[in-house]
Amino acid sequence: MRLLLLFITMLWLQHSGAAAVAPASTTFPEAKAINRVSPEPGFLSLRLKDVRKILGRKLTLKEKIAFKVFQWKIKKGVKFTRAEKVSKKGKAALILGIVALATLFIPFVNIFTLPAAILAIVFGNSAKRENPEDKQARVGVLLGWITIGLIMVILVIALALLSSSSFWF
Repeated sequence: MRLLLLFITMLWLQHSGAAAVAPASTTFPEAKAINRVSPEPGFLSLRLKDVRKILGRKLTLKEKIAFKVFQWKIKKGVKFTRAEKVSKKGKAALILGIVALATLFIPFVNIFTLPAAILAIVFGNSAKRENPEDKQARVGVLLGWITIGLIMVILVIALALLSSSSFWF
């Protein structure tokens, strides 16, 4: 679909007599950089009839919708992005959150639970500051807070059992 839109754009530019423009790197899924597409203003006013004349055939409904969405994205300046790159801090937060939750119920290893949970929260928040849509960082922070909450619940239950008189007899 993106190739069709690129083809239509290139045909239109040739048809209108505009200088040849190298295709933007954002039209292909393997693009790594985030660039804004900035074609000539005439492309934004291009109608479906004009595209039909350029291509020499009727467009399918799917192609018509894709063309209009493409024009809308260009008008609004929406960025075409590839999948967000994986943050090392986000991955570390996720791993530490899983380790913290897993070691919570293992005797003699649960000494590492609280530090792992705190580090998961710190790394996760740091990664979320860099990229607010980092899902691994979100999950790491969530697991860290869940672990700290479970530690508090276990401490309250332990204190309640120790303070009751029936525990000692």
